[in-house]
Amino acid sequence: MDRDLKYSGCHRHPQATVDNVMHTLVKCMLEVVRSRLNTSNSMSVRSSESERARKVQDISGVGSLLGAPVSTELWDRLSGSPVLRSTTPSEVPSLCFERSDSVNDMEVDMSELSISGGESGGIILDSVIHVHELPSVFAYAYFERDAGVCILNSPGGTRVANSNPVVPRVVVSDAVLWLPLISSNGQTGHKFLLTKDGVVQAHIEVFLDNENASSLSRVLLVHGLYSNFAHVAKLIDKHSILEFNSIQSHIEKLYETMSSITEDAMYLPVNEVLVGLSLSPTSSDSLQASVPDQLASHPHASVVSMVWKDTKEQLHQLSSLVTNCIHQHNTFEFTRAGVM
Repeated sequence: MDRDLKYSGCHRHPQATVDNVMHTLVKCMLEVVRSRLNTSNSMSVRSSESERARKVQDISGVGSLLGAPVSTELWDRLSGSPVLRSTTPSEVPSLCFERSDSVNDMEVDMSELSISGGESGGIILDSVIHVHELPSVFAYAYFERDAGVCILNSPGGTRVANSNPVVPRVVVSDAVLWLPLISSNGQTGHKFLLTKDGVVQAHIEVFLDNENASSLSRVLLVHGLYSNFAHVAKLIDKHSILEFNSIQSHIEKLYETMSSITEDAMYLPVNEVLVGLSLSPTSSDSLQASVPDQLASHPHASVVSMVWKDTKEQLHQLSSLVTNCIHQHNTFEFTRAGVM
């Protein structure tokens, strides 16, 4: 009997003792936690989380930036929340900047700019547009006005400084792929992907007039690097997205602007686009939009060719006017500097 009790105690009693001790420790820990949570009648786990969320909102300042209080659910939904994209009304004419006489008085060390050959007598060009940087074949180009000074070879062969140069950002494409599109307000449209070696470089969104299905109502040109966040954070070019509520209306506004422009103002094409041979409706290099086989039976697939043709024609009309305006501005600047 003693041997049986000893056997039983060696294998069962110690384990039961450990279980009892662990159970007692857990109970004690729970009692400590409960006592700490109940030290204040106004304090609870839920209110503590609420207070912590409120402090996060106050520190972040997001509510003040958006002009409204931030929901406590924002952080959980942020990665999937839609962001409204601001539009560029077509009623806004192309930007015109006032010419400044002070540009000729800029303190520029011409020796540091390594100017050789002819000199322009110290006159500095103001925002000449670098159309010479455009390749022979491209899809479209938008423009950005850079800060600083660069050196240009003038038509007369003189090297001259150009302040705040307006430089093109070029999109090159060798194929166009069509996809159906639905806007945030339910409007149906067409999305044309501009690809190069199978990689999307940009896309063009086209929406038709609800009352006249053959008329373009809105056209957007969006660079492949564009995103709402990057644009708002100024991580990408300001004009990497261009929106025209009506290209024809924009052309009319640009005509009006240029017809009344004075010599103390200048035109810069930062709200417009130049199209190259790849999007020219009259060029043999013009790209045609293809419809994926799986979308061949889509209700809008039958009008893709017509919509793409109209889009290219209207963009080409705008581009032709922009080309003339650029030539007018550059000629004025080179003439003013005496380097034509």
